[in-house]
Amino acid sequence: MKVYFLLILCYLPISLLAEGERSEHCSFERVCVIYVQDDSGFDVFFRNDIGTSQSIVTIEVNAKVENVIPSRELPFVAKLSGSSEVKFLRFELFDKKAKASLQISYNWILGDFDAKHDDKIIYELPFERGFRYRVNQGYNGKKSHSGANRYSIDFGMPEGSPVTAARSGIVVDMEDQNTEGGFDPKFLHHANYVKILHKDGTIAQYAHLSYMGVVVKKGQSVRVGQLLGFSGNTGYSDGPHLHFEVYRATTEITKETIPTLFRTESLDVTELLEGELHWRRESAMQPISSAIEFERSY
Repeated sequence: MKVYFLLILCYLPISLLAEGERSEHCSFERVCVIYVQDDSGFDVFFRNDIGTSQSIVTIEVNAKVENVIPSRELPFVAKLSGSSEVKFLRFELFDKKAKASLQISYNWILGDFDAKHDDKIIYELPFERGFRYRVNQGYNGKKSHSGANRYSIDFGMPEGSPVTAARSGIVVDMEDQNTEGGFDPKFLHHANYVKILHKDGTIAQYAHLSYMGVVVKKGQSVRVGQLLGFSGNTGYSDGPHLHFEVYRATTEITKETIPTLFRTESLDVTELLEGELHWRRESAMQPISSAIEFERSY
């Protein structure tokens, strides 16, 4: 996400500027930039408002300047911990009687670029026992699983299907107020979702949930199999389904999705393939050798 704000001082004598004046601009009500003016320049702060102390945002900051001198080389990439306001920059006026301008831009993504996925983790399927769903789109799916999304999985779930945690963690972000969806880029930022932070710093995203379809709160710890919400068709979607992915942030302010292994009805450790039908089994049950032998309705 890239955000700009522009601050221009037009030949104002420095004595007419309001010392201590504070202005704030926020991106999606999640990451905010604050500048505070004094008689010789500006302090620039950033704040992570995503809502949990555990959340980390990776942020890239840049600026275009005239007659102001930044305190550090631009651009730069930094981490911003949850619920904290951090001074990242100081801009000193070079000539107090001349025109000055400052245009700051920033990109951000929820996640830690130093996170390293624990590849020994085996994920549970992200739905309750007694339900079975097909993998409509798997890794490197031609429809939309390319680039940063290449290691994502779409489960063909009817709207209102229970969605559960595939791995334990902490809810670091969620959205359930969106009502629109469709296979059009204009809906890219209209998906409802839950994001779960794992112990290794990676994040699982459960997306396209229904309106008011999230039952967990930010900061809440969740266990494997716990209900998170209900599937839907919000956001960039060509039909009701659950989009599941595990990712880490990168210093390029993109996500890097990670291939994950699952426990299914027939195998303890497997990669899910497009077109396969799967369901969760009880922990004490032996793997079922034939999927055809099992029939449960939802």
